[in-house]
Parts: sequence; C-alpha cells; structure tokens
Amino acid sequence: MNRVIWPALRGAVGFGLSTLGLVGLLRGMNLLDASAGGRVSGMIFFVLGPFACGVIGGALLAAGSDTPRTAAGFGCGFVPLWFVIVVVLTSLQGGGAPEYGYGAIGHGIAFAIAGGLGGLATRRGLGLSGALVFGLAGALGGYLSFKGNMLLGMGAAGTLGGAALGILYGLTD
Repeated sequence: MNRVIWPALRGAVGFGLSTLGLVGLLRGMNLLDASAGGRVSGMIFFVLGPFACGVIGGALLAAGSDTPRTAAGFGCGFVPLWFVIVVVLTSLQGGGAPEYGYGAIGHGIAFAIAGGLGGLATRRGLGLSGALVFGLAGALGGYLSFKGNMLLGMGAAGTLGGAALGILYGLTD
C-alpha cells in the first residue's frame, strides 16, 4: 500500500505546485507585458519557465532512480502544454462569452501531451496512461479555469493528474 500512497502524494504535491507555478508565470507575463507596452515575450516565459515547472513536478513524482528521466520528460512536456494553454487563452479573448467546452478541450489536449511525454520518459508503459489521466484532469481544470477561477482549475488539474499518475507509477514499480 505504501508503494502507491507515497508516489500519489508526491505526484499530487509536485504537479499541484508546478501548475500553480504556471499560473504565477502567466500573471507575471501579463504584468510585465502591460508595463512594457506589449513588448515582452521571450524564452523565459515560453520555454524556461514551463520547463522548470515540469521538472519540479516530475522530480517530486519519481524521487528515486527514475528522477532524471521523469524530470526531463515532464519538463519537455510542459513546454507544449504551456504553448497550447496560451493559444487557447489568447484565442478566446475576442469572444463575448466564456467558452467552457473550448477551454476544457484545449486544456485537456495540453495536459494530455505533457502527461504522455512525461509518462513515456518515466516508463514506457506509462505514456498512454499518463496522457489519459492528465488529459482528463486537464479537461476538468480547463472547465474550472473558464468558469472564472484559473488558480483552482490549474491547481486541480495538476493535483488530480499527478495523484493519478503517482498511483499508476507506484503500481508499476
């Protein structure tokens, strides 16, 4: 039982914190962009920041011999996750009403990419299951985010996806 509980807790905490880091990154990007007159976009916001958030989540999930592979896999997975989320958020700015379904689909796809890449890097058997659990958690998080609480939505997506993948990680150990 301990071999399932500890990875689930580490995954929930690691990916809960890393997705909240993404929300902080988005807020920081908006503040800097507004203060610089719309001229801020760069490698820190679109590559290094999401990569670091993924590394944190992956490292806390594995916390052992799989740590370098898992951290690198989720770091590489969080870069396209971030890109897709920014595209979804940007494309909906012109609409009159929030599109909950579009937000859920966009976030679900983004988290599925990250979970699939990270799970595959961790263990081959976790690629598809990582995509599935993170995709479902991301869809829920996208729906909650577009309901008006991005902090809750992203935190829920990371926490639920990390816990589910942690359970699967513990079962395959």
